[in-house]
Amino acid sequence: MIQRESVGSPIRADVITQLEKREAVFGNPAKSRNDLMILNSNAAWVKVRSSVNKITAPDLDKIKGSKNERTNIKSNSQVAENFVLMSGTRSTSSETGRSGVEKTTSYNFQKAYNNFPETTGFRPMPGITSFTAKSKNTYGTLMEANINFVVWSLEELEDCELIYFRPGYTALVEWGHSVFVDNDGNIANTPADAQTVPDDIFFQAKSFEEIDNNVKRKREIGEGNYEGMFGFITNFSWKFRQDGGYDCSIKIVSRGQILEGLKATNTSDIVPSGQIGDKEEEEGKRERKSIFHYIFSRLEEEDDDYQFKAAEKLEEYGAAKVSGLIKKWIKVEGKKYEASYPEGDFFVFRMKAQIKGAGALFGMLDKRINLQYIKLRITITL
Repeated sequence: MIQRESVGSPIRADVITQLEKREAVFGNPAKSRNDLMILNSNAAWVKVRSSVNKITAPDLDKIKGSKNERTNIKSNSQVAENFVLMSGTRSTSSETGRSGVEKTTSYNFQKAYNNFPETTGFRPMPGITSFTAKSKNTYGTLMEANINFVVWSLEELEDCELIYFRPGYTALVEWGHSVFVDNDGNIANTPADAQTVPDDIFFQAKSFEEIDNNVKRKREIGEGNYEGMFGFITNFSWKFRQDGGYDCSIKIVSRGQILEGLKATNTSDIVPSGQIGDKEEEEGKRERKSIFHYIFSRLEEEDDDYQFKAAEKLEEYGAAKVSGLIKKWIKVEGKKYEASYPEGDFFVFRMKAQIKGAGALFGMLDKRINLQYIKLRITITL
């Protein structure tokens, strides 16, 4: 399983424990029934869900007519719920998976085979054929997943295109083991669906942060036997098969893993609107670019001290939400970096700089600016 470690940090203690438990199973010369179950009955699973909702044609006309109508649009996730990729496909309304044959011409998401009399006749449900995941960038700050699957009818390809075949769409990918040994040495034989983020949570209106937190909790429970990522679809492809099906693939890339506790696409994903500048003003536009812009914009308001505590000043300058997140992260994860996080905070260093000929009077005067610095270790471990 891919582990998300901070740059330069040691392997986590729970991961080392998991490796030792697996080593004991493989190295046992007199293997027990449970040992043989792990070695011979274990199988990998992968689950892919789209977070894209569908709107009706009348609602689409409203959007075309006026942007103000967007708040009145009602969408639903029914297509995505009926096209969950897990081995084959499944519907969230089915507890046992798809099975059986639908003999009528009505499409039934609960059946493994459906009848398309005007095109291809009886066709099986779509299904995943291969899956790979890997770390990217110099320090593994991104994760990339490639999912290949087969769709057997044009009708299901159209549904697939609606929720997966668009760069920028978001999707949740989870994978793990069907049978594994936990860190207490016990055999865990938990159904794959029970190991993943529940459908009734994922298919509700949630922010990036909420989904990421659910994945993080599942990762901790899995003890190295579960991994997941909520990311963006960056590429897709499909091609016609000679047997009438379609070979499809999608590539999903996670957001950056730096600042694990604060990662989000937009500042507004985690910061209350009342703590962000006016979007009509230049400073407000800058703060909304990313959480990094927001943090450093607030820290720049401090121009008295040459060394000050970040979370303390963020709270002082109206960024209480981010200040609380930083303190919470340091309390839980920052203990092993006590030298970098004294008293549950970290230091920002300020230095005055002078830019010659960049001031007023047509550049005849010099311009003075404040430069803010934090340690590189803070950025890559926070």
